[in-house]
Amino acid sequence: MSTQRAPRECTPTIHVSYVAAVGRCLGRLGHDPRPLYARFGWTAQSVEQGQVRVPLGDFFALLDAAAHQAGDPHFGLHIYEKFDFADLGLLGFAVLSAEDVGSAIRTLMRYGAIFQDCDDGQLLVDGELAYMSYRVSSRTLPASRHDCDMSIAFTVFFLRKVVEPDWVPLAVQLQHPTPCGQLLQEYERVFRCPIRFGAATNQLTMPSSILSAAIHSSDKRLFEIIERNLLLLQEHSLQSGSFAQKVEAAITQKLSVGPPSAETVARLLGITPRALRRELVAHSLKFNDLVDKARCGTARRLLATSERSLAEITYLLGYSEESAFIRAFKRWMSCTPLDYRRSLGAPAGSE
Repeated sequence: MSTQRAPRECTPTIHVSYVAAVGRCLGRLGHDPRPLYARFGWTAQSVEQGQVRVPLGDFFALLDAAAHQAGDPHFGLHIYEKFDFADLGLLGFAVLSAEDVGSAIRTLMRYGAIFQDCDDGQLLVDGELAYMSYRVSSRTLPASRHDCDMSIAFTVFFLRKVVEPDWVPLAVQLQHPTPCGQLLQEYERVFRCPIRFGAATNQLTMPSSILSAAIHSSDKRLFEIIERNLLLLQEHSLQSGSFAQKVEAAITQKLSVGPPSAETVARLLGITPRALRRELVAHSLKFNDLVDKARCGTARRLLATSERSLAEITYLLGYSEESAFIRAFKRWMSCTPLDYRRSLGAPAGSE
């Protein structure tokens, strides 16, 4: 019998340009996104510069918090309704300058993984029908309702912008459960087609003929320039995974039995402790800082997306006492864990 274990999943991340899209939507609704950024340890400058990636779990929690702050239970559904797709940077310019709808969607499918980990997207054509699907293939993150909604609404609003203002899909399916009556009406207004909830993946069904529809903003020369840059980014992405993320993921695996030693983490990564120390120095990283970051990220995710009590979270983070966890959290986020949970409108849990 083989003793080889399946590879563990590293902490999935998403490009900060999607955080900026959330901020712009909040701005249109009259809300300043900067205090919300600060809760997750981001600054408006780092978001606007667009040079970093953030944990996907934090992005999902941001969507929930933004919906709570804006008082909009359909925040994910509305993000792209009045959106300038150029604000997504290279990927946005690529789809806007593509020759036709098929080229734009295939560009999204081909290069989406550069901007979001665990992005499982496909475009399938079967005769007169085309199916565009999206799901997050992470084993550690539950599906986010707002992320499901915005992933499908993206294509709908994009086609209404660049092809036909009244374009309507043939059908939509979403992973999350059927919402209650009043909430359901907004899905019907946006999509104007049959909708199925609780599906295995998020999917848009459309006539395959739409794929050959010309895009009004098409620019062949610009598209070729952008695609060359996307190819370079893709190559770089494949060659250089984030060493810090790999170490954090290994630390997270062992937190419930206390903060792991460098030797334990090295063993999980399949390298020697000496090699781990050498890589940490090469990347200007400190092991204890990564332990702290792993604990902080796990705590924020559990507080935002689960109903676990503080006692349970204390155990899962490897603290011996709840008071030690609370002190650490106040040092990270300048508020208590329960205040943080309440500020996000997250499940209350057992306090």
